[in-house]
Amino acid sequence: MTCIIGLKHGNDVYIGGDSKLTGSISGTIQTVSQPKVFRLGYEFIVGCSGSCRVQQIIEHVFHPPCREYNETSDISYLVKSFIPALRNILKDNWKEDLKTEEWGGPSLLLGYKGNIYEICADFQITSFLDDMATIGSGYQVALGAMEVARKFLGPSESILAALEATATYINSVGPPFTIIKSNFLVELDKNKITET
Repeated sequence: MTCIIGLKHGNDVYIGGDSKLTGSISGTIQTVSQPKVFRLGYEFIVGCSGSCRVQQIIEHVFHPPCREYNETSDISYLVKSFIPALRNILKDNWKEDLKTEEWGGPSLLLGYKGNIYEICADFQITSFLDDMATIGSGYQVALGAMEVARKFLGPSESILAALEATATYINSVGPPFTIIKSNFLVELDKNKITET
């Protein structure tokens, strides 16, 4: 399964994730080499929970549409242009019928223009007043850990501490962890964090 954490700090967005995958049939938990957190073009960072195929399509096939002049807000752009384009690319490359309730779509955290958005399996978009969000099997533990960690640690360190705490209590969450800051990859070297 997964743990993805998003944190807004000032004008920056940080998204971090783990590297565990649970087999849908066998229930086997393995470590994957492809990070679940990635950049999408120049404006987006994405954390993906759910199907690896969906993540691969979003990361390697999907190109976010240009923003139209009449899309005056970020949410307007996401609802009118981004989501329909995402649905179309998933329909063309993954499942033909995205209207059914059982299609098992993605759950995504999206960093865009200094904000965090959650895109749910039904493609609704949510933003949060408390400047953080978590998704995946470890989301509840991660949310509690983030609430405490962000009071005492910097943004990258908070996410790392929350991911480590979540991995302690949720067996489907584990290292290595990847954290991306708006325009920078945060390198994790044991307990040392450097931004490049």
